[in-house]
Amino acid sequence: MGIRGLMSFVEDYSNEFFVDLKLRNTKLIIDGYSLFHRLCFNSDLELRYGGDYDLFADVVQKFFESLFVCHICPYVVLDGGCDISDKKLTTLKDRAKEKIQAARSLSLGGGGNVCPLLIREVFIQVLIRLEVCFVQSFSEADRDIMTLANHWNCPVLSSDSDFCIFDLRSGFCSLNSFQWRNLNTIKDTQDYYIPARSFSLNAFCHYFNNMNKALLPLFAVLCGNDHVNLPIMDTFISKVRLPLSSKGRRYHRVLGLLNWLSHFDDPTEALDNVLKSLPKKSRENVKELLCCSMEEYQQSPVKLQDFFQYGSYVCTDASDLVL
Repeated sequence: MGIRGLMSFVEDYSNEFFVDLKLRNTKLIIDGYSLFHRLCFNSDLELRYGGDYDLFADVVQKFFESLFVCHICPYVVLDGGCDISDKKLTTLKDRAKEKIQAARSLSLGGGGNVCPLLIREVFIQVLIRLEVCFVQSFSEADRDIMTLANHWNCPVLSSDSDFCIFDLRSGFCSLNSFQWRNLNTIKDTQDYYIPARSFSLNAFCHYFNNMNKALLPLFAVLCGNDHVNLPIMDTFISKVRLPLSSKGRRYHRVLGLLNWLSHFDDPTEALDNVLKSLPKKSRENVKELLCCSMEEYQQSPVKLQDFFQYGSYVCTDASDLVL
């Protein structure tokens, strides 16, 4: 999914919200979509002529070899199909438009980032060759990743800001600060580790007046994510007059919403106050949409650990659709 402005905010203030980590001897749940995009765009590959697939495959192999050296056991989870409700359709169309514009720019000698068409397939081929465990979720993978990571009590690796909202027991490592090319050793040993930084949800909530974690899903949908983009939310924003911050206007919406929400004890109280600022005829529809979208941040019923242990898992969405 992704929340507008949140990832750049927490990384700009990383000393407040992240803790240094020496990652080794652990399972690691990897957001496959985030990883192959990161490796594609941050490895000086040639992207203008259909895909530098050999070099990309080499980069992917080196990434996982770094994990193996540190005795990190990776489990890659890939996104599946689109939600049957098409609630993300507007976002998908916007991204397709951006890709077309970037591809045109590249074709004319300009800049831009467009993943070569077969990059996902090449990524999967390398996973198979290296015998890295991976699975494709039925639809979007975020909730499944969170649920699996909490079941195994291990960290998540991604660049998706939604993992700043999920309550992860062992934290979330941002790809931006995951130094897999810069292995270090534990002092006086031959044991390697990867320098990383882990997002602390407790530190984040403490920063905003010891905010209740349960309010964060409401923050995500009010701020705007890939599933919710209601013009009427601007009505709410203008009426509540979000608190201004000394941090500047760049993060006005993020900071304003978090500071405003921190004054409420729970999501029900906060949601009631959101709805009060809206026209009466819109309230029920908006409430239903917001509550449905907040569910995306709750634990998934899917047990991916069953797939990694037994080779299959039960997906209720697929069963309901007779698939």
